[in-house]
Amino acid sequence: TALRFDPENFAAHRGMGFLCLERGEYNAACWHLERAAEQRPQDATVQEALGLARERQAAAGMAPAAPAYLYASAPAAVVDPARVFEPLLAETPFLGAMVVDRQGLLLAGTFADGDHARAEALAAMLDGGVQEAERAAVYLSLGEWRGMVLETDAATLHLSRLDGGYTLVVAVTHEAPAGWLLRTAARAAALAQPLLETAA
Repeated sequence: TALRFDPENFAAHRGMGFLCLERGEYNAACWHLERAAEQRPQDATVQEALGLARERQAAAGMAPAAPAYLYASAPAAVVDPARVFEPLLAETPFLGAMVVDRQGLLLAGTFADGDHARAEALAAMLDGGVQEAERAAVYLSLGEWRGMVLETDAATLHLSRLDGGYTLVVAVTHEAPAGWLLRTAARAAALAQPLLETAA
């Protein structure tokens, strides 16, 4: 997401380079690390990781190639990922919504109070719960995992699966009726859909 809006973001290229290297995606690792090295050639960790990625790329017999990412240009009518759920803020019980990827990383959304750090922390923690729900559904032959509701001291959370393996998290006050929560989750999923299409 960061690279879609800022194709020259050093930290994003470095982070993606390290992640791709860990996953064995050496072409993508080289591509990202080369972009990072162009901006900060004195960064020793980037140079070391780039050297390792090139060695492994050669050992695997891979021809150097750019990954099939579409970061070079943003769509013409791009919605700010942090503001994608703004149309729901007018509803009193609504506290925020987020789209979380399979690694527990926040793709879009935040809390209504704008606490982005807390949203990222919650996304990372909820990912473990989603994985456990998926395992339990398979183990107990309950069918495909579709959603769950979590009650906390501060809010009620509704989690549901989106296309592409993403998870939608909607936070509401305890007073929100169950039917309203389900309708709001459906509206949030519809708001997230254009963003997911650009991320695909």
